[in-house]
Amino acid sequence: AACTAGPCRHQAMDLVWTPSYNQGGLAARVCVQAETPQATGCEPPGQARYGEVCFSVRAHKCVYALAYEQHLQEVAAIYHTDWLNIYSMNPSVTAPDRLQYAQQLLNIGRMYNVVPGDTLSKISTRFGTSIEHLLLVNADIQPDTLFAGEQLCIIPDSCVAVLNAP
Repeated sequence: AACTAGPCRHQAMDLVWTPSYNQGGLAARVCVQAETPQATGCEPPGQARYGEVCFSVRAHKCVYALAYEQHLQEVAAIYHTDWLNIYSMNPSVTAPDRLQYAQQLLNIGRMYNVVPGDTLSKISTRFGTSIEHLLLVNADIQPDTLFAGEQLCIIPDSCVAVLNAP
């Protein structure tokens, strides 16, 4: 489009999205509308000064982005585990009692490949967790359908898992 009022001034904006603690595995299409407060000089006469951009997002499973000044104990409480479990899965965290930096990615569990015959009940018993907890950290799974080869985030409770062992 030809500019009607002098040179066009394109504007760029950064969009930052951090998934919520329970969105691991989420896949969604997101559309964002942005309006510029001033004309850029590129709008045809009578056209609004906004644009819409749509894109797909996918949140990784078993990963959590720390908030500013958040400690491992707080993350552990969110996921109903203990800080030692989180600490043991993150060798890059060298001092668990120090503040980590904002947006640092932490592993919060282990990935498990579903095998034929698995159910959420069997998996939750094997790893000492609950079906509700499995659903909490795997936003992309349906409670009544699991497929061999599907990956689940598991936050095991090793003490309970030992008690449930055959």
